Amino acid sequence: MEKDKNILKQINRKTGFKVPEDYFENLNDRIMSHLPAIEVKEKTPVSLWQKCKPWIYMAAMFAGISLMIKTFVTPNSSTDQAITTTQADTSSISESTIDDYIFYSHVDDYTIYEYLAEEKK
Repeated sequence: MEKDKNILKQINRKTGFKVPEDYFENLNDRIMSHLPAIEVKEKTPVSLWQKCKPWIYMAAMFAGISLMIKTFVTPNSSTDQAITTTQADTSSISESTIDDYIFYSHVDDYTIYEYLAEEKK
């Protein structure tokens, strides 16, 4: 067991490589001397339009959405008039028509087909 702990000393752990003196202290200066000089560009001034453009686009988007909702979701006035006219004319409908409507509204399609087939016979 004692031999296993000192195995690195037994095989002569030295690799033969070593870092030159002051290598890391001068490394940054040597790298920077090989790089080209960087030209610093002046910042162009930002115009008022470029500052306000995102806000104007967002306002236009919300205006477009509200216009679409108003156009496609809100019922037209002609539809409202048709509904009102239909509700007003219910007095002219006979009671037998109302009874037939109530009867047929609670009956499924198959029963209606059977009823109509029996009438024809």
